[in-house]
Amino acid sequence: MIWVWVLLVAWDGTPGPNAEWYGSLQNHGQSCCSLGDCREVDVANVRIEGGHNQVFVTNPPWDSVVRAAPHWVDVPDDAILHRPDNPTGKYVICFTPAMGVLCAVPPEGT
Repeated sequence: MIWVWVLLVAWDGTPGPNAEWYGSLQNHGQSCCSLGDCREVDVANVRIEGGHNQVFVTNPPWDSVVRAAPHWVDVPDDAILHRPDNPTGKYVICFTPAMGVLCAVPPEGT
């Protein structure tokens, strides 16, 4: 119950300055992300394991929904969008516990 309250306070539904960019993300011709599904991840929480990207998921809303301890999540190769217009300067991951990684956008130049 406390996590739900924190989640509602943490995001007030107001689109951020990059909302239009998040809304433009598509994978295989389908919108793969929304502002609510996407998070900026520090590159220190991204690694290559077995030749594939993994992201360390640590913060709500992801883990509060599945009540899992922080863990590494595999990023499917076909979910990686190589876009030169990432305005965040960070690795962006769009993820739902039910569907896994919908898309991921590395920072420009990586």
